Amino acid sequence: MSKPFEELRERLLRAGVAPRHVCRYITELEEHLTDLTSKLDWDTDTRAQAERLALARIGNTDVLAEVMLERPEFRSWAARLPWLAFVVVPPVILAACVTATVLILILAVRSFGLGGNPDVHLVPPGWFAVLGQGAGAFNTYVLPVLLGWAIAISAARQRTRLLWPIVGMIAIALVGSITSLEVVLPALPGAGGRIAVGVDPHALVSNVTPMLELLASLTLTLVPYLVWSAGATRALDF
Repeated sequence: MSKPFEELRERLLRAGVAPRHVCRYITELEEHLTDLTSKLDWDTDTRAQAERLALARIGNTDVLAEVMLERPEFRSWAARLPWLAFVVVPPVILAACVTATVLILILAVRSFGLGGNPDVHLVPPGWFAVLGQGAGAFNTYVLPVLLGWAIAISAARQRTRLLWPIVGMIAIALVGSITSLEVVLPALPGAGGRIAVGVDPHALVSNVTPMLELLASLTLTLVPYLVWSAGATRALDF
């Protein structure tokens, strides 16, 4: 009998029990089932019959599920506050990453002594300019997609209903498309540079680039998640 507690796992996850608690509980039950089956194997004709008897002694899905469901502390915070987990936290993480990137770049630029006495202050090497532009591109194009995938993976693990993950992916794609990080380094000692973060909600209607970014982000995050969800639903129905 393969995966005898799979129905129990699905029920607990869909009820909001944190995946780590579900995993530990199922592991304990599987170990108990193995031990009990080994003991009953001596009194039965087949291993399958011993496993069926062991399962009957352990209890049915309803009884085993109730043990976890009556303990509210086992519910995940994403199940308790899905709007916070999927809609609020990802944009906050994006903003924190952009802020951290800006601070790191500013500190790195100052380590070259830019903007001061041209006799003693240096121009950063060419690779530093590439690094700065790469950091801006990562925060603008890549990070929103990574956060969208994180939402999808978390929602899939916890069997979260579609509403909040979908809203979260749309929110992070929108925030990513209207946020830009521009890095322009000085070309000469003592010359001025610019590290600027911009948030322009009107860019979606006035500029085609943010709209393309939005569509690309949703294509890489929301579309695969919806396809997976449809496949998972069909598998469960079957």
